[in-house]
Amino acid sequence: MKLNRLKGACERVYALSLPVCEKLGLMLWDVELKKEGPSRFLRISVDKPEGVSISDCEAFHRTVKPLTDSLVPVVDYDYFEVTSVGTERRFNRLEQLQAWGGKGLEVKLYEKVEGRAVLVGALQEADEEGLALQLPGEEHCRLSYEQIAAIKSQEEHE
Repeated sequence: MKLNRLKGACERVYALSLPVCEKLGLMLWDVELKKEGPSRFLRISVDKPEGVSISDCEAFHRTVKPLTDSLVPVVDYDYFEVTSVGTERRFNRLEQLQAWGGKGLEVKLYEKVEGRAVLVGALQEADEEGLALQLPGEEHCRLSYEQIAAIKSQEEHE
């Protein structure tokens, strides 16, 4: 897994959206440009500690939509969506992981570690090289990002 996976068009949208999020008291979680059937969706996920309201999404949408429209044809999409992160978060940037310290993660691995392809535990730390999990009943387990296929939140440990 490579952190900071935003590339090209998504990276441009991220750069335009970040100041808007900061102004509105939101955290920019993810930008995704995805083809679903014949349509292309530009999805931006936002978060904030007390939870994201519909009003938060609407205010962000109203401010960012003209900015994303100015990027066409570089960022070509049919539908623009703003969503809250929700309960099952996918992690793809270091700052997301660092803000998640002490909470539960489910980490899917490319190859088994200690006989397991999925590890669930509390995030102890995350840095440029990898992360450390406190596994149930065990010492911590240190993983490099090269070992990790995907990371998502795990509610049992939150």
